[in-house]
Amino acid sequence: MEVTLVLRKSMSNQFSIEKVFNSLHQYFGPQVKRHKSSFYSHGIWNRLRIIQEITYLGDLVHIAGDITFANLFIKKSIVTFHDFEFIHRARGLKRFILNLFWVKLPSKRATKITVISKASQEALFDLVDIPKNKVNLIYNPITIGKKSAPLKNLKFAINSFVFCIGTKANKNLETVIEVTQSNHINLVILGDLSKKQQSLLKNDSTFQNFTNVSEKHLVYLYQQAALLCFCSFEEGFGLPIIEAQYLDCPVITSNCSSMPEVAGNGALLVNPNSKEEILKAIKYVFSSEEARLELVSQGRKNAKRFAPKEIARQYIDLYNEVFEEKN
Repeated sequence: MEVTLVLRKSMSNQFSIEKVFNSLHQYFGPQVKRHKSSFYSHGIWNRLRIIQEITYLGDLVHIAGDITFANLFIKKSIVTFHDFEFIHRARGLKRFILNLFWVKLPSKRATKITVISKASQEALFDLVDIPKNKVNLIYNPITIGKKSAPLKNLKFAINSFVFCIGTKANKNLETVIEVTQSNHINLVILGDLSKKQQSLLKNDSTFQNFTNVSEKHLVYLYQQAALLCFCSFEEGFGLPIIEAQYLDCPVITSNCSSMPEVAGNGALLVNPNSKEEILKAIKYVFSSEEARLELVSQGRKNAKRFAPKEIARQYIDLYNEVFEEKN
């Protein structure tokens, strides 16, 4: 059995898929080879080159995500879908093309499909008519270590700030900014801010923004934060939830999409559209040490579900299943 795991050529702001499969690689063994695309998924010619490049890579090609269109001429393939937010935010002809070449055709061509949450599975079935037994749910693993390095320019004391990760539209950062700014709550944001987000951040003394931090610095931010506020509108998984739980950081997250499924009993769930619910949850964690300790304890238990060794075993079982099937 030889499996080729194909990863996209990632841009500077892309790292989630890479983190997931980097954490699994040590458990895969020599039968799983990694191949990183030579071309960025940008423009028609680069994408045609990607298709050509990976069509003859091995007995079984597993496309780890994003460049799912590349399996169109592969005999045996597994494609992993992480989320469909890119479809939901598109309109008109662009949406039609993305749905056809990134979802429908790859789904039809694939030998097997993996999704990273039940929410992603349901979204896939809404987009394409395929047999349910073709789709396998395999969660993302914990991708972060526990070694930290201080961020010397962090201006807030331990347990004195809310931590937010991600600035894309689905992350709902604007709502959290409005809640924290209007209530003088310290906020640390990781990610590149839009002009609109910058305009909402009027009080310089109660927020701080970081971009492109190292993993050790990220661990430090989790460890210093009073809580992670991850109140997205939509997530295929929500990796920061289990990262925070693994690192004993209390979590507030949304009561929709994949987030309740991933968070388990280890988070406070809120309506992402409700400023009142978000504020109430933040104040609850700040004001009650008992609540904080209970969230940490339950989060730690929940994070054990996502151990990389166990997730890798599920992928290996799937690879073996594909090879045992008759051509």
